[in-house]
Amino acid sequence: MVTRAARLAEKGSLAPTVLSAAAVVDPALFEQPSEAAMLQVLNSLEPIATGTSADRYGLLAQGLTAGASALAAFFDGDQSVMVMADDPAVRSNRLNLLAVLRNQASVLADFSRLSG
Repeated sequence: MVTRAARLAEKGSLAPTVLSAAAVVDPALFEQPSEAAMLQVLNSLEPIATGTSADRYGLLAQGLTAGASALAAFFDGDQSVMVMADDPAVRSNRLNLLAVLRNQASVLADFSRLSG
């Protein structure tokens, strides 16, 4: 799922150095609970991705695993969203959610280069 998110995030314009959703994701544009759930995952991963503790890679891997269900709901199911929405602001907001996830995950590996 992170690979799917990383590839889709490439359609956006968010720099790969952005590890915080704070300035680039607007919760007022959310249309589904899955978007808010993704934001919660990003907010929980941010201090790990930006931290310097020796165990941050393990904690980040655990956090990504724990966030997998939120990502799955974002893409599939009753609360899923169409990332490439017609409304440019909503589309950009969703791409930014995925881009921040890609950026946080890239602390571990470049998931856009993985097949699957």
